Amino acid sequence: PHLVATGTNVGIIVSEFDARSLPPVVPLPTPPGSREHSAVYIVERELKLLNFQLSNTTNPSLGNNGSLSETGKLKGDSLESLHVKQIKKHISTPVPHDSYSVLSISSSGKYLAIVWPDIPYFSIYKVSDWSIVDSGSARLLAWDTCSDRFAILESALPPRMPILPKGSSSRKAKEAAAAAAQAAAAATAASANVQVRILLDDGTSNILMRSIGSRSEAVVGLHGGALLGVAYRTPRRISPGAATAISTIQSMPLSGFGSSGSFATFDDGFASQRSPAEAMPQNFQLFSWETFQPVGGLLPQPEWTAWDQTVEYCAFAYQHYIVISSLRPQYRYLGDVAIAYATGAVWQRRQLFVATPTTIECVFVDAGIAPIDIETRKMKEEMKLKEAQTRAVAEHGELALISVEGPQTATQERITLRPPMLQVVRLASFQHAPSVPPFLSLPKQYKVDGDDTTMLKEMEERKVNEIAVGGGGVSVAVTRFPTEQKRPVGPLIVVGVRDGVLWLID
Repeated sequence: PHLVATGTNVGIIVSEFDARSLPPVVPLPTPPGSREHSAVYIVERELKLLNFQLSNTTNPSLGNNGSLSETGKLKGDSLESLHVKQIKKHISTPVPHDSYSVLSISSSGKYLAIVWPDIPYFSIYKVSDWSIVDSGSARLLAWDTCSDRFAILESALPPRMPILPKGSSSRKAKEAAAAAAQAAAAATAASANVQVRILLDDGTSNILMRSIGSRSEAVVGLHGGALLGVAYRTPRRISPGAATAISTIQSMPLSGFGSSGSFATFDDGFASQRSPAEAMPQNFQLFSWETFQPVGGLLPQPEWTAWDQTVEYCAFAYQHYIVISSLRPQYRYLGDVAIAYATGAVWQRRQLFVATPTTIECVFVDAGIAPIDIETRKMKEEMKLKEAQTRAVAEHGELALISVEGPQTATQERITLRPPMLQVVRLASFQHAPSVPPFLSLPKQYKVDGDDTTMLKEMEERKVNEIAVGGGGVSVAVTRFPTEQKRPVGPLIVVGVRDGVLWLID
């Protein structure tokens, strides 16, 4: 449903939606206790505000987190009766350009950034009064997850094509002029720096670092989050087999912070079977927002990254899969899910809602229990004990540490290790019939008497009507979810969960 055929006198043109060309819209944070949500979007040179909410807000069961009954439906209401009330408002602040734009919001929700990559130009607006607090020439912009810091790729205006005299129609002269312009543009791109700025409480913008990184390659991508990701242009050509190699990798080349507290290289198990030409290009570097120093080595460049607000999980999206990692107590690779061509995602607690050109998916993330978790817990308990002892000495002196010897029963709590588990539920797709099989594995069949066969049939029928959860080969479970919905046509922005409902903007 996303294809368009155009007939001409020389043939037929088949076009499709550009999956990466997402709508120029960004959701704003909802004030605590409010049921009215909002998003900002651009139409030509006009900045507009979209307010939306559920019209049946009188139902007390629809709180901020939603209320689910035993059947998985919202209590007191069916999904069909959830009507959306939306109002569009015009913002008086003008927009300087009407070309392709990318919108993003700061972590506090106080500032809105708009980038026009083709100009190249950026503007940052204060959401409270829509005044411009910073602007300039930049092709890329990325926000810090933890503060109102942002990084931009400074961009000088590309040199214009030299105008040839009327009499000179030589093909060599035109080719030479085009080559000179291309070389000048490449030199301009290579000389562009990644600059970090911060927006203070009074709205002023200060430069924190004028240039990040010391690599000679041109910067082709910026990714925001708890760490700043910078992608560099790869000088060498990648063979066509590199694209298919992505889908065969089961574990991304992304290890943990480890004991040294830095990213390391992860052996994906296929490195020895691939020639160097087929390896994924290592052109993505993570930097600290605090020290502006690189964190670990080079990684494969993701299509996009998603970090949750609590900085506990992150997702790196690649062409054929999404890598999910845990960040606390230290970096740990949890696994990857085979969701291909994902265009964006939003974290909601331990759930990752993902949009693809044809589906809406939900990934449930369980980090499990690793030895480092147990060690960290013991260290925290020891630190609490030392703090209590220090406080007791400060208040009562050394006598506070004298303890009477007596029969003590040492209770050793046994914590069993548990591997990570990723479960995927398909919420919506283009297909009319559910595209996820009703169940991925049958339960164990036990011997039953003749009277129990009817009960077993009823269980199987009930199981067929439920949606399955497939954990990327890790495990299979059954969840009580609504039946698979029909996905709207075209690129989507995932707003996230508000009032127990997943919101999308097309």
